[in-house]
Amino acid sequence: MIVNAEEADMAPFPALRRIEVIELGTSVAVAGAGRILRQLGLTVYHPQQDELDPAIATYYQRGKLSFSDRVETEHDRRTIVLTDAASSASTLPAELTDDVVVRVTPLGEAAIDVQPADEIAVAALAGLAHLTPRDIPFIDERSQPPLAMPGRLVSNYAAIATAVAALAAVYSEVERRVDVDVSMLEVILPTLRREIAYYAYDGSVASRFMRVWRLAPWGVKPSRDGYFFVQVVEEHHWRGLVELMGSPEWALDPDLLDPIIRFERRAEVDAKVAEWFATQTNEDLVKMTTERNLPFAAVNHPRDLIRMPQIVHRGFVDRSTGDVDLSLPFHVRRAAA
Repeated sequence: MIVNAEEADMAPFPALRRIEVIELGTSVAVAGAGRILRQLGLTVYHPQQDELDPAIATYYQRGKLSFSDRVETEHDRRTIVLTDAASSASTLPAELTDDVVVRVTPLGEAAIDVQPADEIAVAALAGLAHLTPRDIPFIDERSQPPLAMPGRLVSNYAAIATAVAALAAVYSEVERRVDVDVSMLEVILPTLRREIAYYAYDGSVASRFMRVWRLAPWGVKPSRDGYFFVQVVEEHHWRGLVELMGSPEWALDPDLLDPIIRFERRAEVDAKVAEWFATQTNEDLVKMTTERNLPFAAVNHPRDLIRMPQIVHRGFVDRSTGDVDLSLPFHVRRAAA
């Protein structure tokens, strides 16, 4: 978190302090982009939102300054203005008319006049909602309703694109105003690259069932003290799992070396694998599966994430102020002069 000059000196890219950011929009995409830019070292001003959920405000607004605290900027300082569908750059102060203005909207400014109201609608327009949930091989997937994406997925993808586009615009043009148009729909479409390719090349329309790999065993299994994710893709994964379980007689059936047969018998296989996993602790499973290079993983509870050795070592969870904040997901090291 960068909340004062002393901490700003420790920002990954100190030169970025010469750039300020003004959030005119109040969407999660704008707030998320402002958060990323603030963590990189920029000074970010946000509008006062008394009605904002305290938890959301704690995450998105930490380290930002209120717009009412903004003073006249230095002559050589660039400004990025972040707007959305509910705000307008036409209200910009006169001194900001030659800077970078980034507008993030559900469909992009060149689209139809009426924009969707929220990101769930964007997910539906992209086809992503149609394909979620993806793992329902034992029931008629067409009867299952779509689910909302977790954790503001579309908005957070759009926030990353907005922050990158803003910085690129600042450094690509220094004399004239630059207007950047970000489409949330276009940001999320690359996550459906496989489904788009299916249709583009052979005219087939992907379903939820087509997104499910024909693997067995596969999925989240209860362990003795939590949950563990299992996926057997290659033959050596299956052999390693059999060895891990102590080579039970049922698993030594040579037919089960064939992934197609394993998938056809997945109900039987998954049930027996789940029975064994339920007797093991996550800590033991992590050790044993890592030793055998198996692509399995513990499903972490938030308490596990905060204490994870890698996360602690890298300082990703920042608790220096008594609150909890998430740092940047990268470190910058400069070579010695």
